[in-house]
Amino acid sequence: MTSASAPMKRKVLVGTSWVFLGYGFSMALRFGSSLIMTRLLFPEIYGVMSIVWSFLYAVAMLSDIGTGSAVIQSAKGDNSDFLNTAWCLQIARGVLIALVCFIAGWPMAILYDKPELATIIPVLGITAIFQGFRSTKLLTLQRKIELHKLTALDLVVQITVMGVTILCAYRWQSVWALVPGPIIGELLRTSASHFLISDYTNRLKFHREYLQEIFKFGRWVFLSSAFYFLSRQSDRFLLGYLGGLSLLGVYSVAAQIIDAVENLVTKLNHNVLYPTLSQINSTGDNVKLGKVFYKIRLAYELVGFPALAVLAAISPEFISKFYDVRYVDAGWIMQLLICKVALYAMFTSSETCLVAIGKPHYTSIRNGCKMIWILVGMPITWLYAGLEGVLLLLISAELLSIVIFWPAL
Repeated sequence: MTSASAPMKRKVLVGTSWVFLGYGFSMALRFGSSLIMTRLLFPEIYGVMSIVWSFLYAVAMLSDIGTGSAVIQSAKGDNSDFLNTAWCLQIARGVLIALVCFIAGWPMAILYDKPELATIIPVLGITAIFQGFRSTKLLTLQRKIELHKLTALDLVVQITVMGVTILCAYRWQSVWALVPGPIIGELLRTSASHFLISDYTNRLKFHREYLQEIFKFGRWVFLSSAFYFLSRQSDRFLLGYLGGLSLLGVYSVAAQIIDAVENLVTKLNHNVLYPTLSQINSTGDNVKLGKVFYKIRLAYELVGFPALAVLAAISPEFISKFYDVRYVDAGWIMQLLICKVALYAMFTSSETCLVAIGKPHYTSIRNGCKMIWILVGMPITWLYAGLEGVLLLLISAELLSIVIFWPAL
């Protein structure tokens, strides 16, 4: 090992450790909260909130211009003018999302015949404004793979949201119990983000040159995010429409656990692998980039795949033992969805590498193919094979990545 590679290896190991540590605590908190909440609230309430969060996620993804990714990938990512330009774009996007939520509440209430959506969606749309004002110091820490402060902040916010939500659920036992927690959590995260480091202070000003650079990189991120949402979240919308909100509520319990595992994969790739490869790419050393990429990928898969296998084996018994009997079907649903996560983990590292070297268009192609596969196939599969067929369709969508990423690498 050269003297230059030793600090990078140490950063990767420390960063990975913080991601695992933070996510271990996060999963424990999520599990404890889920056990309590599923005893206080009915499946239909989870179904309603699944629609709400899917819609908010949709608007967020369909307005993503890749500001965060551009800051991490660009050689100008430490320039204060570049960071302030990114911050201004971030704020404008947050206000736009909140406005869309304000307008869309009533049509969503009519579509799903749930009057409460008309007010819940606009109220939770306020969180987008808070997110817009988050300091780019979060991105700076991520760019430098200094993840201990980010991990601590995530856990504090999660504990706060969990406490507020459980208290509200105990008192109200309605869908509104799930609203105050996220609002308070986002306000806390945004406020704290401005005090994480003292290197600089965000200001409301932007430069046209940096604006053009962010948009040039972000156009592919925007397209990819739109496709990603439609490929990942369409199952919630379509199941809620085709199978009813009670089925969606049961599915959401399994999906929440699976999403947590999938988010861990995403965090490892985005918070550790992506900034590491971006730094190496800026030096022009393609040989080193390839070696580091395959070493990190191998290490993640050697740990991750056996863990997923164990989780798949115990899923039905786990749900049966710890959850209310109304959610027992979440066990076998979770078992099949883990197969999807395994394939996602295998191919996402390849996607991360391609984005780090400035080729985000492969991500757009992947997500576009998955989107078409799911949107066209899911209604047909539901008609002839029910929920089991839909889950197998979601798994098969991940296999499309083989013909896109492997030749590119």
